[in-house]
Amino acid sequence: MLVDRLVLAHDSLQEDFTTKKLAIRAELPNGDISSPILYISTGGAVTVYRWLARGLSERGIPEQVVQQFLDGLHGIDPKFPGQIAPNGQIQGFKGVEKNASLANVLPRFSELEQLLAQLLQDIDRHAQQAV
Repeated sequence: MLVDRLVLAHDSLQEDFTTKKLAIRAELPNGDISSPILYISTGGAVTVYRWLARGLSERGIPEQVVQQFLDGLHGIDPKFPGQIAPNGQIQGFKGVEKNASLANVLPRFSELEQLLAQLLQDIDRHAQQAV
């Protein structure tokens, strides 16, 4: 599967399965924690972790890094959230039909992989600057 290949290609990514979704998580530098980045539901919805920007900003990663990621995702499927709210939350939807669709994302998976790689590089770069 493409997600398996993605996780194998990037050491800091992990898969986390539940009965209703697959989470793609990133190990954060300078700590023993990981953060969810994307969720893929069993119904085919793809969403961004709603507290990604806030969680990263608490670790010294500017919201601009997450906004660039969102901009790229929005270009893949316009149903991806487009911006970060003032409280650091990224809007997410419960209904599958309101979220980005795995059917739309799969043909452009290489673009998603590039966006994730850039996000991971930006996280690492800013984490090193914060030290």
